[in-house]
Amino acid sequence: MKTFLFFFAAIFSSLLFCGCSPVAVYEGSFPVMSTVCEVKIISSDREKAASVAGDVKALLKKIESDLNFYDPESRISVINREAPYGFVALTADEQALVRRSLQMSVLTGGAFDITFFPVWEVWKKTAKKQRIPTNREISEAVANTGYRKIVLSKDGKKIKFASKKISINLGGIAKEYALIKCAGLLKERGMSNALVSLGGDILALGKGNGSGWKIGIQDPFDPEEIRKTVVVEDKLVLTSGVYQRYVEIGGKKYHHIIDARTGHPADDLASVTIIKDIDSTIPISSIAVFLMEKKRSAEYLKKHPSIGYFIIGRDGSGLQR
Repeated sequence: MKTFLFFFAAIFSSLLFCGCSPVAVYEGSFPVMSTVCEVKIISSDREKAASVAGDVKALLKKIESDLNFYDPESRISVINREAPYGFVALTADEQALVRRSLQMSVLTGGAFDITFFPVWEVWKKTAKKQRIPTNREISEAVANTGYRKIVLSKDGKKIKFASKKISINLGGIAKEYALIKCAGLLKERGMSNALVSLGGDILALGKGNGSGWKIGIQDPFDPEEIRKTVVVEDKLVLTSGVYQRYVEIGGKKYHHIIDARTGHPADDLASVTIIKDIDSTIPISSIAVFLMEKKRSAEYLKKHPSIGYFIIGRDGSGLQR
């Protein structure tokens, strides 16, 4: 699901806020993490903003490299290669990523699972042949997953797998993590008013043009339409939906958000947008809510009033806070 960005004044090279001196708007984009990253920084020092944007790009490229499941030299590949045979030391960031992922697995009853790759792979292979996986193929793939087969040391600083068929892929949580790291970098470099977009996941730092960053949420049934607009400040806006990545087989669309328990795409919802504080410790994301049963997700969100949300069902109905 793509989340559109509306920053109307960005077409100008400078802006004038409240009678103050002009401030520059730096804008740039580049491919990373299987999407196009858009960076906007509002600052009185355009040269420094451009330099910081370069640092954001370098940070995201480093995260992409470290978490690249398909690169045999990446950090995640090293873990996957060695963890079936004993404990592997994790960096502080890796510890946080794995811990958050396991929390989301528990929260969703195993629907979200970073060991899901065998299921993803069987769908990918059969889609190329224009067919869906057989029940047997799905069952065999699901048998080679299971977050409970991930073993952490008592201090949480090391990881190993209880099965040689297990591997982890952190793609489902990587963008949120990357945006949080971007927020830290921007603040450290003195940039308090910026926006970083990674497809459907957005970091909105500061107040944008003075009243907040205006973000449009796409209608999953009509990509040309905006279903809802939100104005946010110092938030993460995370969106998952059915229409952006899918395969069409036999006239039916099968989207990419797969329930690791069943091996099939989750079918209750069309899109989920979560709005949360950048430093929130609540282990929830748009993909986790998407994978939860409607009743369970509603109960969970009710317990956490600090989390904003906009949920669109397959029937087109909307639920929001």
